[in-house]
This record gives sequence, structure tokens and C-alpha cells, in this order.
Amino acid sequence: MPKMRPALLRTVGGVVSALAASCAQAQFFETKYELYGSKVPGTAICGMRQCDAGSANGILFPLNKKPYPPDATNESTPASVAASVIGYVTRDAYGGTPGYCSVSGGNPFRPEHIGPKGNASGKAVASEYTRTVKTTIDAKASAQADLEAIIALGLPNSVSISALQAKLETAYNTVNASQFKLKATYYEFGLKDKVYQDLARQSEWSDCLSLLRKNPSHKLIVAAGLIAYSADYTAGTVADNFSSITTELDQYKIKYNVEASVRRKVDENIKAIISDSYRIIAWRLVDAAKFP
Repeated sequence: MPKMRPALLRTVGGVVSALAASCAQAQFFETKYELYGSKVPGTAICGMRQCDAGSANGILFPLNKKPYPPDATNESTPASVAASVIGYVTRDAYGGTPGYCSVSGGNPFRPEHIGPKGNASGKAVASEYTRTVKTTIDAKASAQADLEAIIALGLPNSVSISALQAKLETAYNTVNASQFKLKATYYEFGLKDKVYQDLARQSEWSDCLSLLRKNPSHKLIVAAGLIAYSADYTAGTVADNFSSITTELDQYKIKYNVEASVRRKVDENIKAIISDSYRIIAWRLVDAAKFP
């Protein structure tokens, strides 16, 4: 076997060293995810340098630069949000709008075909990435509604209605001026193992398989990692703004729970904000080549 020349040895050694250095750097690389103006590192979200979307099936695509904003309502849950993308197809691996995996037009996959993967009960995102928001309660309308309820309970004629209404409006405006924290939680969902196995064996889901084969650019979303925000505030802090009004009503022997009323309005308002607080930050995709 011919001996390698020293110059060549130095070159080969340099290439190996460069590759080793590159691998070492890759080990320390950490994906950062864009969330409401903050670049959040993977370890702060899911405990990993790159969030894995909870499944070994398919190819992982991190949506770190542009997380996908799923359709959500006040009644949405992490599971229902996951079900709105998993089992769908996309032509853009980095955030295209998903569509049904079907040539007949219906959605073959239902919520019961999808389940939690890693982080089944959710993992709290590091507290420094808590999002702060303000409520936008209609102070005048809310005060008027409370006032009408109080009058119906027998408010004495001697009480100044305009003064009481002003106090209620001021208290609601104080609530609107307060900052509320929305804490983030990370979840991972995916097609259930049996569902994916039946798909891989081609014993089920022929409609979806037909679409994938007819459209090589389409990719099936089989798992997703998502962020969900929820309210993290103390109801008592909100009620403090109304304590003097409650004391005054007690003097008139009127039993109207003004604190409960304001808590309900704050909850409704924050739920409306939270409906925009779901983000898909990673998903796993497969295409027709996976099912020859």
C-alpha cells in the first residue's frame, strides 16, 4: 500500500479537523423560535436545543423563523388546535396553509386519531418568556350593566346613581390599565401509533394515500409541537379595584357580587386575546415516497 505524502496527510488531517470542529459546533447549536417579538431558545421551550415535535416518524421541520398561526377560538384547546393541522397536507414545509389529505374532499382524520406524544401534560416555558397583555373591556358598557343589576336589587333613592356609575367605570378603567401575564406551555401531538402503522401498511387511509401519490409536492403533517398561552393572574388582585364598591353596597344591604362580575369580564376578554396565542413551532412531514 503506497504511503501518503506528508503534504497530503496535512491536508487530510486538516479536513478531518475541520469536520470535527464543525460537528462540535453543531452540538452546541440551539434553535431559537420567534414568539411575539422574543427569540426563545429551544431549551426554554421544550428542554431540547431543537424541539422535536414528539414523533420519530417523518422529517422534522422547525418553524422557528415563522411559527404557523393556526385557526383558534375562545373555546380552543391544545388538542383541538393540534387536530386542526395534524393529518392535513401542506405544500410548504415551512408554514404553508394545510389542506385535507383527500382526493374526495373530506378530512379522513378526526380528533380521535390524534394523541399526545412527548410533553403529554404540557411543559411550562421559562418564565422570562411570559407574555404580558392588557384587557380592553368596555368600561362604560360594563359599568352600566352592573349598575342596572344593582338598581334592580333595590338601590336606595338617596344614593347617587351617577356617582356609583363613575366609580364602576373608574374601577374598570383601572383593570384595563393593569398588565396581565399569559404563561406559555409547550405540547406535542401526533397521529396515534396504530393510525400511522395502518397508513404505512396501506391497510387504511387509501384516500389520503391517493392524494399524496397524485401530488408529489404534498406532504402529510404527522406530528406537531405547539405553544399555548393561558392566563396567569390572581383574581383577587382584580377584585381589589372593586372592594370599596362592594363595601358600599354592603351598607345598603345589596348582595351583588361585583367582583364575580368583573372576573367574568376579565376572563372573557383574556380568552379573546388567548385565541391568538397558539403557535405551531415545529412539525414532522412525510410524502408519497414513504408509502411506495
